[in-house]
This record gives sequence, structure tokens and C-alpha cells, in this order.
Amino acid sequence: MPSSIFENSLDGEGMSTPGSARFLTPTESSAWLASRGLVEKPAAGAPGTNFFQFAPRPTFVSLRELFTALLAVSEPFDGGLLLFDSWHWEGGCASDPTASYRRGRGDSRSLHQVPGFVVGANEAMEAAELLAMTVERRWGATFYSASKRVTFVLRDGNQVDVFATHLGVERCIQHRLVELGAVLFIP
Repeated sequence: MPSSIFENSLDGEGMSTPGSARFLTPTESSAWLASRGLVEKPAAGAPGTNFFQFAPRPTFVSLRELFTALLAVSEPFDGGLLLFDSWHWEGGCASDPTASYRRGRGDSRSLHQVPGFVVGANEAMEAAELLAMTVERRWGATFYSASKRVTFVLRDGNQVDVFATHLGVERCIQHRLVELGAVLFIP
């Protein structure tokens, strides 16, 4: 089994069935969010929203382990939408590192055309790897939980804004982050 969803992605080894992930245009991403009653641009202080921030590095664990743990805290994981809003190819990467992931699922469009990645309820590991890659590459993206429990806004690899719909979910995430050695910023 490959160590990353980006390895062996053309043959599909270690991944869900090709075509199971969906890739959405910006317009389709907005429609996906609207159909679930999710706010596209969450804001601190909005009614019914609990907000805090954390630094994703350094922690006691890898970024993949960090996001795996965070997605597990907000169980049951029921999938969601990862919507990229900024990216660049540098740091030894001459091209889009998500291209092989999309091609492995039968989609040849560019990240610019389809910045929205829908992950299913059985794809928590893939979601965690995509979130880790986003931080590693210092890209910007927002992960919207399909359950509406939590939204993570990843900002250039240095900060994650967390919007939780329930205080209990927020506290569970904060507690887990402290256990993993993350630095929290609570307004």
C-alpha cells in the first residue's frame, strides 16, 4: 500500500474506487455548500459558531496524523468538501501534486478548473492526506464537513481557523490539539 494517496494514484492502489471522489468547479462547489446549508466564507463571531485558531506546526505528530486525529474527533466522519483557494508550485514540485490524484479518479481537468474535492464518508484518510499536503505546500483551502460540525480554514501552512457548530465539538478538538502539541489561539 502506498504511503500517500498521491503515490500509485494512476493504478488506484490503496485508494477508493476510481471515480468515487468528485471534483467540482467553483460554481459547483458553491452549489454543494448551499445545498447543505453551509456558509462559504465562515466568520468569527457569527451566531451559532464557535471559533478558534491553531498553528499546525510544530506538533508531536506528522501533519497526516494531526488531521486524521482531528477528523476522528468530529466523528462520525461523513465526508465533506475541500475547496482550494490558493496554490503555487514550488519547493521541488514542478507541477500540480494533485493532478495524479484526480487522473486516478478519471478526471483530467486542472486544479484551476476544479478546485473543489468532495470526499465521501469512507475517505477520512484521503481527506487527512489532502489537508496535510495543503499545509505542507503552504496552500490555502477550506474543508467543510458534510455534517456541518466543523469547518477548517487552512491559511498558507501557518494557521488553521476552526469553526465548530457546537461548543462540545470545539472543546473536543481543542483538547485533542493540546494532546498533540499544537499551539492554540483562542480569542
